Amino acid sequence: MKRYVLLFIFSSSVLAHGHWPQNVKPRYVFTNVYEMEFTLSNYFRKKTCFDIEINGQIYAPYGACLASGTSKEMSVWVPSPPDVETTNKVCSVARNNGSIRTRMCTTAKTLFPYSKLKGK
Repeated sequence: MKRYVLLFIFSSSVLAHGHWPQNVKPRYVFTNVYEMEFTLSNYFRKKTCFDIEINGQIYAPYGACLASGTSKEMSVWVPSPPDVETTNKVCSVARNNGSIRTRMCTTAKTLFPYSKLKGK
């Protein structure tokens, strides 16, 4: 019985935040920036604010606060330099004071084939 109680307590705190998709299929882009789209969900029991990180740096303008049980479609712009396959990682991090700060991420690989496009 003790194990079930611990499992329930642990599992209910794990599902407090949703962020998907986790991976975006590699794609060609036709400019040096790419709009990465994802869905952010709040499964905490209270209104929660989330920081958005792009490649390890927090970008305040992209942050969001969501009421309990709500979701929001989000999009951020990530770099895709010419002629380089680029991997970008976008994460949402729950700002919970004194609680677990959950982190969920989306990774996308892009290629902007500038030289091939320039030649045409």
